Amino acid sequence: MNSLQNKIASLIQFAYAARKLCFGESAIVKMMVNKVDILVLASDIAQNQDKKYRQKAAYYQVPTVTIFSKSELGELFSKNEVACVGVMDHNIASQIKKLSEDNQ
Repeated sequence: MNSLQNKIASLIQFAYAARKLCFGESAIVKMMVNKVDILVLASDIAQNQDKKYRQKAAYYQVPTVTIFSKSELGELFSKNEVACVGVMDHNIASQIKKLSEDNQ
């Protein structure tokens, strides 16, 4: 992982410790009730899955970031693979968004 990925991984792990994350399909449900502030998508998810997440995020005006692969996202939480993570903390989400925008 590069330094940007390390910084964002630390933020995501902090949100995980604070119980401010949701995974996969539950992220879509949480978006519907305005709890998700940013959606972190894996770079290697299936095209139809990526399209579904991005359409829902656009509809609910939730920004998306694609930085990690499924296995890299999974390693952050001691899981095999994770396709999508919803961050439900405004401050952490804004820091992730700022870091990803600065990198582009």
